[in-house]
Amino acid sequence: MRNALCALMLALAVWPLIARADDYGPSRTIAAIRHDLPVLLAAELRQQPSQLSGPQIAGVVVSGDAALAELGNLVLDRWVRVEQMRYRYDRWWIEGTLLIDAGKDNAESGPSNPLRSASSLLWQRAGIPKSLVALAIANLPLVPGATVRTYATPPPCPFSCFANGSSPEALLFTSAPQWLTRGGYRLNMQFAPNDAGEDTRIQDANGRAPTQAESWVTPGGNSYFFFSGTVQSTQPVHVQAGTTVDVWFPFVLDASLRYSLTIAGHGFTALGPVDGTLDDNTLHFVLPAFTVSPGVELMGEVESD
Repeated sequence: MRNALCALMLALAVWPLIARADDYGPSRTIAAIRHDLPVLLAAELRQQPSQLSGPQIAGVVVSGDAALAELGNLVLDRWVRVEQMRYRYDRWWIEGTLLIDAGKDNAESGPSNPLRSASSLLWQRAGIPKSLVALAIANLPLVPGATVRTYATPPPCPFSCFANGSSPEALLFTSAPQWLTRGGYRLNMQFAPNDAGEDTRIQDANGRAPTQAESWVTPGGNSYFFFSGTVQSTQPVHVQAGTTVDVWFPFVLDASLRYSLTIAGHGFTALGPVDGTLDDNTLHFVLPAFTVSPGVELMGEVESD
């Protein structure tokens, strides 16, 4: 009896790590990706009530530090979504989203090697290894016979916040939400009431991931995201308390840590560190009142404790 119970407990412990029929790769890696994807896509799915049950991951293929995951329920008519992922800094990151046309007539009219032309597009635009594309053709349910149509990085914005996948080069001092997509991250700013002129903006808005030395994997490093921009204005801008900054991360954040935002710049009284709240893998920060002068280059940094 004891031996049977031990065998059952062992089987239950191993069961979540067993890859499914349409998966290819190390079982622990497959399990990690299947765990992380629902967390990474939670903010987006919340905007689609019909998909609140989470993504149905039809299959995952892994080759080294690269992976592709086909999402079975995130489909619009004949369009199937595949997430491109890469292992960096001990985490699986979403690097981009492929939308492929898996329509019946497309599959029937395709060449004998159905992804021959699509594979070239994948390699050129997304840098996906040929070995990984071959695994996708052999294992993912809807990839054979499909044609790659669009590629986006990061994944589509959950609020349809920018047109045609574009992202602005500047952030206006407006009360409307504004999205910036850089380095695989999505940053949203919504300014509190202020006295900025109509053309006042934060120009050359940019964002990036930390280098390995700056990141959490290096002793002494604890940075997660950087963003910057230069104030374009003819006079100082006074902003009331309540500006919000939201950052979605392309890898799963450790919910046990405390995260903070600091914004600094030469000639600017630094803000922070401002503690953030974490929900749907998005950090939310609320800023105190601040004043910015013309020409000031602002630098924001998100860190953990």
